[in-house]
Amino acid sequence: MPDAMVTQFGALGTSQMVSERFRLYRDVGIDSLTLRLDADGMNAKLEMLEHIVDLLRRLA
Repeated sequence: MPDAMVTQFGALGTSQMVSERFRLYRDVGIDSLTLRLDADGMNAKLEMLEHIVDLLRRLA
């Protein structure tokens, strides 16, 4: 899969990059997300999810 396609349809990268993508989603009316947490182990996935929730709260 080309990198351009991944970045076009996904929110990935630094916290700032993900926040910008979430802001774009919000601005065009997207109000639900499907998450794929690419981390090893449940604790790492929970930490990642907590970070995502923090990013989303800042946009509210």
